[in-house]
Amino acid sequence: MKIEQEHIDKIKELFAKMQSKEDLLDLLNESKRMIYGEEVNLIKLHWLTYYANPELSKKRYSSFTIKKKSGEDRII
Repeated sequence: MKIEQEHIDKIKELFAKMQSKEDLLDLLNESKRMIYGEEVNLIKLHWLTYYANPELSKKRYSSFTIKKKSGEDRII
């Protein structure tokens, strides 16, 4: 969907006023509505907090190695 200039202006306005994570959440959800319409699943504050927390990200990712064709290890 092509975004209109009025939507870009609204996003810029919300961005300029942003001072808290709640304001960021409002910006993200308003942008999502502009792009995808009113029938979207809005982002919830606890989701934003969870994915932005670097301490929790250690639990979400794991790494392992596989052998490259050359025999060296590749970390995934």
